[in-house]
Amino acid sequence: MSGLAGCTRLSQWTDTPTATPTPTESPTATPREEAPNVDPPAYMDLLPKQHLKGTEETPEAFFVSVDWDWYLSHYDTEMQFGATSDEDWTLEANVGNLNERPPPQYRLLHTPVGTTIQTAGIVANIIPEFPNLGPELVRQCGMEMINESGNADSRATYTGQETAPIEKIVTYAAPGYMYFIGVDVESLAAAVKQNNKSTPENHPDTTLYSGEGRMSARGFFLSEAWDRSILLVETADSKDEAVIPAFNRVTGTGPTAGVASLNPVRWCLSEFDQAVPIQVGQISAGRAKFPDTTYVQSPIRSLESYDSVLNGLNIQNGSSARGQVVVGNVERKAPAKDQLLELYGPSEGTVEATSHDSVSEVTAIWNT
Repeated sequence: MSGLAGCTRLSQWTDTPTATPTPTESPTATPREEAPNVDPPAYMDLLPKQHLKGTEETPEAFFVSVDWDWYLSHYDTEMQFGATSDEDWTLEANVGNLNERPPPQYRLLHTPVGTTIQTAGIVANIIPEFPNLGPELVRQCGMEMINESGNADSRATYTGQETAPIEKIVTYAAPGYMYFIGVDVESLAAAVKQNNKSTPENHPDTTLYSGEGRMSARGFFLSEAWDRSILLVETADSKDEAVIPAFNRVTGTGPTAGVASLNPVRWCLSEFDQAVPIQVGQISAGRAKFPDTTYVQSPIRSLESYDSVLNGLNIQNGSSARGQVVVGNVERKAPAKDQLLELYGPSEGTVEATSHDSVSEVTAIWNT
């Protein structure tokens, strides 16, 4: 996405922008029954179905949602629950947690812990490469620049919660976008006032920006059209039109459906604890990837019968934790709970598992 096409194309949008064409999907079996009617977490309203459908072109179709206030409060917390008291890892970015130290021995933790550290790594290592935007955005994320912004080696480091209004960070792959929810719009707008920008027709509460310098090929937009103020940033190069579904979901316009309209996702939500601060979705056989790290693969790859998967994690002061994996499948029977226990079940802690035709789950609770 070349800086949101210089903001030209998007500035001409109406209230019903044209949806991005999607590849033809193979026919699928009719679901055996409809998923329960469960309200999804609010942030899922921002995730376009067509960005997360796990086609051959997007095998890494997954998303990560991190309660950012919780994350900052647990950033360098020493883990003492269960077997982690004998291990050496935190949720910190840039200190070897992904590429030097082994992952936690509990496989139930691998995906939520690994993707959380990856998310923090984007904030600390990619966002600072944006001139103008970088310093102010990392400040709002509870970090600060450690060198000049806008360069390939620009970096930020953790400072604390005091300057961090960000409520939640949501990121997804293919295309690579990151939502910052709860931003201070006025401060960000002031920081990027020199950037090329445009306000799309009929959308006075949303401003599209082109990046500058080495990030001139990437863009971002600020919007107050959703329930919370939002900044969307392109974190990997994509085509200009790829931003349209995300724009539609944020502004509530156009025909773009959300990811929670997928039947396997709805089945997963029927068994998922929505209160946990770390939530990861591996959608339509997509999976989280951990290249060049000690996290060899997402454990879900070992299963044959799955469609969409939700992982959840909560840690309280390093002394207790709750992990969950929920697997949904509507074309074939979901994995049996014995399969999930063999793959994810820890040898200690309080462990529960359930299994139905279309959804199975494992939950574990650990204490000191």
